[in-house]
Amino acid sequence: MHMNTITSKAIKIFAALSLTTAFGGEIESDFKNPPADNSAETWWHFTTNCVTKEGITRDLEAMKQIGYSTAHIFYVNTFGTIPNSEPYQVFTPRWYELMQHAGKEAGRLGLSLGVHNCPGWSSSGGPWIKPEDSMKCLVLSSTRADPNSKGIKLPKPHENKGFYRDIAVLAIPAQTPLPLPKILSSDNLENAAETAKTGNKKPCLLAIQEKGKTSLVVEYPEAVDAKTLELLFDNERVQFKLEISASDDGKIFKKVGELDYHNYRYNALPVFAQINDGNGARAKFFRLDFANKKVAPWRRSGTPYALLYLKFTNDSTIDKIDAKNSTGMPFEYCPTNLKSADCPKSENVLDLSEKMSPDGSLDWRPESGNWNILRIGYTSTGSENAPAGWHERGLECDKLSKRGLDAHWPKYMAAMQKNLGSSLKYAIIDSYEVGGQNWTEDFAGEFKKRRGYDIKKWLPAALGYTIESPAKSARFLYDFQHTVSDLFAENYYDYFSELCHKNGLLAITETYGGPYDTIRCARSADVPTSEFWIDHSDAGKHAYSVNNFFGRRSAATESFTSGTGPNDCWRQYPRNLKARGDKIWAEGTNAFVIHSYVHQPLTNILPGLTLGPHGSHINVNTTWWKDGAAWVAYINRAQTLLQRGRTPSDVLVLAGEGSPNAHTRGGCDDYRLLNAGYFYDYCSAEDLADLVKISGGKIVAPSGVKYSVFSLGDEKYISIRTLKFVKKLLDRGIPVVGKRPQGSPSLSDDDAQYARLVDKIWGSDKNSTAVRNVGKGKLYPQDSALKAVEDLGIIPSIRADKKGFSAISRTDGKSDIFFIQNSEPRENSGEFSLRADAGKTPEVWDASTGEITPLAQWQYADGAYKMRLDFRLEESKFIVIREKTPAAKHIAEFKSEAKSADDGQKKNVEIIEATYRLRDTDNGGKDVREVLAKKYPNPFQILPQYLGGDPYPNKVKELNVKYSVNGQTFVEKKYDGSIFHWKGSEWDEIPSIEPAVSDGKPAVKFGVAGKAEGKLSDGTPFSVELGDLPAPLDISKDWVVEFQKERGAPEGKIKFPELVSWTKSSEFGIRYFSGTATYEKTVKIPPQFFGKNRRIILSLGQVREIASVKVNGKDAGTAWKIPFSLDITDFCKRGENKIEVSVTNLWRNRILGDEISDPLKQSFIPKWVFEGKKHSDDNKRFTFTFDKTWSKNDEPEVSGLLGPTSIKVEETVEIK
Repeated sequence: MHMNTITSKAIKIFAALSLTTAFGGEIESDFKNPPADNSAETWWHFTTNCVTKEGITRDLEAMKQIGYSTAHIFYVNTFGTIPNSEPYQVFTPRWYELMQHAGKEAGRLGLSLGVHNCPGWSSSGGPWIKPEDSMKCLVLSSTRADPNSKGIKLPKPHENKGFYRDIAVLAIPAQTPLPLPKILSSDNLENAAETAKTGNKKPCLLAIQEKGKTSLVVEYPEAVDAKTLELLFDNERVQFKLEISASDDGKIFKKVGELDYHNYRYNALPVFAQINDGNGARAKFFRLDFANKKVAPWRRSGTPYALLYLKFTNDSTIDKIDAKNSTGMPFEYCPTNLKSADCPKSENVLDLSEKMSPDGSLDWRPESGNWNILRIGYTSTGSENAPAGWHERGLECDKLSKRGLDAHWPKYMAAMQKNLGSSLKYAIIDSYEVGGQNWTEDFAGEFKKRRGYDIKKWLPAALGYTIESPAKSARFLYDFQHTVSDLFAENYYDYFSELCHKNGLLAITETYGGPYDTIRCARSADVPTSEFWIDHSDAGKHAYSVNNFFGRRSAATESFTSGTGPNDCWRQYPRNLKARGDKIWAEGTNAFVIHSYVHQPLTNILPGLTLGPHGSHINVNTTWWKDGAAWVAYINRAQTLLQRGRTPSDVLVLAGEGSPNAHTRGGCDDYRLLNAGYFYDYCSAEDLADLVKISGGKIVAPSGVKYSVFSLGDEKYISIRTLKFVKKLLDRGIPVVGKRPQGSPSLSDDDAQYARLVDKIWGSDKNSTAVRNVGKGKLYPQDSALKAVEDLGIIPSIRADKKGFSAISRTDGKSDIFFIQNSEPRENSGEFSLRADAGKTPEVWDASTGEITPLAQWQYADGAYKMRLDFRLEESKFIVIREKTPAAKHIAEFKSEAKSADDGQKKNVEIIEATYRLRDTDNGGKDVREVLAKKYPNPFQILPQYLGGDPYPNKVKELNVKYSVNGQTFVEKKYDGSIFHWKGSEWDEIPSIEPAVSDGKPAVKFGVAGKAEGKLSDGTPFSVELGDLPAPLDISKDWVVEFQKERGAPEGKIKFPELVSWTKSSEFGIRYFSGTATYEKTVKIPPQFFGKNRRIILSLGQVREIASVKVNGKDAGTAWKIPFSLDITDFCKRGENKIEVSVTNLWRNRILGDEISDPLKQSFIPKWVFEGKKHSDDNKRFTFTFDKTWSKNDEPEVSGLLGPTSIKVEETVEIK
């Protein structure tokens, strides 16, 4: 078989890009001044009919201010209409003018631009795409024939957009048709009886698209045998659940089948449901119970389902064919154990194509038997680019032929590039959401070239009719899907990158979600990209694996997307974004493209326009935008390290072949390998065939990463091609991990040859799990590669002595970079072992401040650096081990004892309610308040033995707790087995005694008086004691607060005797305030706080959500994450000091307040918005935005400076 690969010219371009970006400049200077290519980027959505030059300039200047390097333009224009706005549809003079302005302004500010390749965010299309250049799919009409048939005329199959082409007319042997039944409905549906007729044009409307159920009863004159139910609809979107029951008397029914069906690109193909898994049932009555199937709102049908006909047959069919022929999206081999002796043989399929006249008349009549005549052709799928305005919406281009992009690129991308000018750097294909495609003009030829056999007589199987046998049809369907996947990769994604490079652009592609091999399709992207949401889903491993395997610049991800729910619009802030983002980084992704910045054309309204319910809403109107620069600086420094070099993966894992996408967006990772401290990359089966090399006993990726072990993962079905690769590895001495495959998914493969090759590799004992020698290598017939790497004596890249951490590593040949994230919802500590060459120096690189300090305590042994690391809640650390002369001595062993751990933050804790009861019940249970009071503040597992006994033995229970900490109330519900972590202590800062470095020498930092002792790296013991340290100054009382003007709060300074949430105020304007309030206080700092080795720390305690601090009128920094504390030593003086803390909360509170005082209907625009005012004349409304995801009954978010606040002293003592 011939396998196309990307051109050698393209590979050279990719290699050049990789070399200049993966290793970059000097690591330290890049870290302190992150290059633009390493910095955060953002989607820039234009969401309404209103765009202004003033808004564009303001947007871009704000992006520059916060630290973004690139804005990616998405023109979606479907999320609101601004009346009286100057129109700017694509290709109008106004549109050209606006894009030219954006390009010039980006250039002025030193920003780069990207652009999605068409209006909307999916996928590649517009009104310029003609039906013949659009996505295409197979369609058919079926006609029954026997020797008595006369004047056979084949109906033209379903036609979309006035486009249809014939492929073939095939006759397949069929079973004797069943007699015509009576059909009745449970609710007297009109035309129910008509659905018994195959050619029916009067649909029966099933009104279950939102909710509800309906039933149809099929009654035959006498009992019949039936194997298949066939349904046909006249809708674009069809989603339902169906239960099929059979009865002899029409009274007592027994379930004989079911179908869970959804297709939002339905093209009038028969829907098949098998009776008793294809074994059939005999009955006189059949009942069909239809019910609604829940799907995403944007995929629902807005109309009842129009059922044209239903019929039972004895023909062997393939259920859920949409999911197996690339129209229903997934690419997956679907094996079957179904046995059927009456399937048509391929040699008995008759090609009658030459016997059909243009009008469908067939010059043929069967001499004997029953036949099903299939007129098979193709039409446009009708898929359109979305979401886009009606003027910019049109057909999606063909993805299986280069003709598609050739018709598309000149119309949109060329125009965008001309108008945006030199600022344009990237072209984008965002997430794939336009349905499947399974045909193009030369598909049959491509199929034969790649699969080695003719497709024609197997085409009925692609439409749901079993050929030869269920097993062989399943294997054909895999070959069919595989061909679709190949063409998607080569003629859409690869060709898109090629067009980008020809035009001097870089390609960003999100290649998941379509009917193709995700990793193979990402191969040619300059920036392979994924996505993750703020409250669910991970970015997956496909972008990360492609980045590491192919040596791309970065593995990007559309980041922090949100919808409705606990983390919906207007609820994001730097601290919670950091916690989520750190987790994603630790999985391997290393470039954030923030979702999303929405263009703000009207500069007077707040919080402004949105992308509907889709956040996160992060733009210049965000309350914390100015202070958010500290968070973005953290991202930029971190990504400078995370994008450097490559991850030192030891194992290459096949992402799948029978199921190529099973693991790349979730699924089963090799957790045993990961938890042991090793890294691995996924690859596609196509990569093994095209690009992998073997050298020096290693598998060498195009990036140069060298793998010691190859794993099949848990794939059960692999091809002969992959088997030969496995044998080649073993013969060359490379260990292979994987269980004995169950067979080939491809009909192209010879079964006898396959069996012989499997026996050579796995042996004749099919049940053996023993490690065996094959060639010069070893075969490990298991799922995990852990034993294989351990047998090779490979040291883990990074290992902790306990769970609760996630990590990733990078190396550029000189420096080894380790990013470690505390994944526990509490403070955490661990002993770590980091693999790196000897003779280097470990350092802590603080991405939030840019500071680099030597690691105070460490040892080197057994090929790794050993160290203890302590983490705050939500904290992550970079440990960089680089070629740098180490200090003469450092601390090797350390322990400490504090005199007093009084931090001045006493806790007032009350367990209000605590019940251990049956899961998901509302009352009863055991009162466990006294038990929990003794456990605070330590975490514990929710099990009977830890809660004073089992009130309900052998049943699943839950713990319901309501408690308060310092007046703040928390309500928790946790199930048996989970870990309970107390809230309210997240902001505590417990003083500690830690190893340190002072002027390059070992030292001890005291946050509290006490003693430290241990050994230095040369074996010298030490003991250091600090007898006294000034007690913290509690400054939690008597602050004066001034709220931002024109946000509804009282003007002037207001006294806060105690630090409490603004939401506790009886003043409406404070309770529902959104914005910034400045706390002022004069504090007298005594002389003993000052000293050569002493640092003065301002601890703010709990801050909701971000704070900037001034001391004596000078900026002291921004506190945006735990701990909310700042070193203010350089700004303090002996005696009185003025402290100003400007705290910013979120928009949600004022939005809720406005909903109470001045409610607006969805999408209504008040008059003051057009008058350029910032609020209503009566001062009842201060906000305006289109999308409404809240209710006036919602509680406002806790806000403000809650403390306790204090000023503390730390002293560093050098070890003599």
